Amino acid sequence: MIVQPVMTRVLIIEGEMKQYRVPFYEGLFAALRSAGIRLQVAYSEPRASERAKQDQSTLPDECGIKIAGYWFFNKLLLQPLFRQIALADLVISDEGNRFLMKHLLLPFSAFKLKKLALWGLGENKQPDRLAVSEWYKLKVLRWITWWFAYTPGTVEYLIRHGFPRHRITMVQNAVDTRRIRQWITGFGEYEALAARAAIAIPPSAPVGVYCGTLDKVKNIPFLVESATMVRRKIPDFHLVIAGSGSDVPYLEEQVALNREWLHWVGPKFGKDKALVFKTADICLMPGRVGLGILDSLAAGLPLVTTRISIHTPEVEYLEDGYNGLMTEPNPEAYAHAVIRLLSTPNELRRLKAGAQTSSEKYSIEAMVDNFHRGIQDCLSGN
Repeated sequence: MIVQPVMTRVLIIEGEMKQYRVPFYEGLFAALRSAGIRLQVAYSEPRASERAKQDQSTLPDECGIKIAGYWFFNKLLLQPLFRQIALADLVISDEGNRFLMKHLLLPFSAFKLKKLALWGLGENKQPDRLAVSEWYKLKVLRWITWWFAYTPGTVEYLIRHGFPRHRITMVQNAVDTRRIRQWITGFGEYEALAARAAIAIPPSAPVGVYCGTLDKVKNIPFLVESATMVRRKIPDFHLVIAGSGSDVPYLEEQVALNREWLHWVGPKFGKDKALVFKTADICLMPGRVGLGILDSLAAGLPLVTTRISIHTPEVEYLEDGYNGLMTEPNPEAYAHAVIRLLSTPNELRRLKAGAQTSSEKYSIEAMVDNFHRGIQDCLSGN
């Protein structure tokens, strides 16, 4: 009788599955399997507010498990994963306090009865954050077995609040930049011109693009106001907006008023999103910057944003004056920077080159390697 070796099991808990996460989890599943580790990623259906963004996906059954999610007060999420948690040698949860299973596991982690790791951005900089929630996260910080930190800034935040450096893995949060570059370089000149023509943009017109969710933290009204100023100085300027969210009604009104130069193309993903970037000269994101910066860099487009406190850690990937620009948070200053950049071809080419070079630093492959190494370190107790 042949006894099959018992595989080490790792369970990752997500609230929902975003499209941009699928390549990462597929890569991590394959990497861990080659090391004799069985990965399972649990996730649930999104809330209505998230569903409106139309950016959800699913994982293959071999690595994903879709579990019922029960929301309480629209704030707390219970995912009944008791069996999966019992079988897992390591549980990795999103850091959010909304995950009730994380709180149930904290005492077990504190007494070293179950390895519990968190991953995420660390400091919550959102304006609607609750002080008591942030206090609680710091109070239980030392109960966690391991931390998978998005960026070097997240690592610094954790160390500053007493979490041991040797129990942190910096994963370098990313999207599949290589695939984006392949799509964009694969488009011919005809395809880019055809995409412009489809929404009535002349071949030589300067184009700014915004691609992301359309909600309050992205400050779409600021974007439209500053773009209007750019249009006054550069009469053939066009702005293309791709995405969906709560600000769709506002955007529809603005498109109706500025039909000749403001274009909303709805949510775009994969190759369709890459084609939107292919038509543009510059990426505009005055509100909160997150992983969307990597779409911009992979497309070889400089990103222009503002100095605000609510950016996610990925804003660290922006190097002001090298692969993008950061202005003061007012429409006039923002518009002035965009006008100057679009009016200075040599400077625009320089920042585009910086964006292209930067995109090669951040990849799904590097993120998988970092996460894989961190999981093995955590399991071995290093």
